[in-house]
Amino acid sequence: MIKKNKVYIIAEAGVNHNGSLSKALKLIEIAKKCGADAVKFQLFDKDEQISKIAPSAPYQKEKTKKKNMLQMASTYDFSWKDHIKLKKKCDKIKIDYMASCFDSKSVDFYLDKIKGKVMKIASSEIDNLRLLKYINKRCNKVILSTGMANLEEIKKAVKTLKNVKFLTILQCTSVYPASINELNLNVIKTLKKMFKLPVGFSDHSLRNTAAILSVGAGCKVIEKHFTINKNLKGPDHSMSLNPKELLLYIKNLRDCEKILGDEKKLPTKNESNLIKYSRRGLFASKDINKKEVIKKEHINYKRPASFMSIIEEKNLIGKKAKFSIKEGSALKKNMFIK
Repeated sequence: MIKKNKVYIIAEAGVNHNGSLSKALKLIEIAKKCGADAVKFQLFDKDEQISKIAPSAPYQKEKTKKKNMLQMASTYDFSWKDHIKLKKKCDKIKIDYMASCFDSKSVDFYLDKIKGKVMKIASSEIDNLRLLKYINKRCNKVILSTGMANLEEIKKAVKTLKNVKFLTILQCTSVYPASINELNLNVIKTLKKMFKLPVGFSDHSLRNTAAILSVGAGCKVIEKHFTINKNLKGPDHSMSLNPKELLLYIKNLRDCEKILGDEKKLPTKNESNLIKYSRRGLFASKDINKKEVIKKEHINYKRPASFMSIIEEKNLIGKKAKFSIKEGSALKKNMFIK
């Protein structure tokens, strides 16, 4: 999943399908067209997850006008069987299908029926050790989001997932949307140092800047909400990227990868072509007589470096000229007696 010099970009569809299969399929097409590596949905049983007295979060209440969380969840409830169709669509157009799972039954369905490869643990479940223990038994590849968590909670979650072979931790601020002073990307350094695991960023901000900076900080996974239309009803649409914004977002991240390159310091192909013009070569600083022994005072450095580079000066000192050389001449190896 994670490659050394490539960021794995997850287009987070989440519940932005509003319970519609056709919208969910459209979201997959948009994610693929925009260049995402994966498109992610949510697998949950609303009645298992939410009590009848659970109030909607303030941002959810504002966007959906639903005071009760269970009522709100009913507006985007989605048949699990339809996720099989989503997976087939993803396979057909060659984009990874992914889902956040919120209980043991959804984990089983994801792994056994859908044949999902990477399990996502949402920030809300980081302290749900019952779920984490079950995922630890069943999953090899897991992405753990850390919104609302402190380091001790993250430590406990990572310890619980000790049998997971490939674990990635995402820095996340679970505010919708998150303001720039809440993102705290320097935590990425802390997570990398403390856990010695791949680290990524679940981006809930409204700009592209944070994601670009996170790639510069070494993040290998980026997750971002997107939607068909920001004006659709639902809790996450307004803070999600529309298709044009997602396309630009992913382009910015791919540009960032190119800008960062690798850790090897070597001249690029274009730089190599310029060396002979930009660097200095060896030239005669005065007339040199035939068979005269070459000394430092016979040589100066001038552009271009087309014939003998200045690093060859030490090999030239002490040799004799084959013939007379005029002042200002570019020095060449065939001018001297070996």
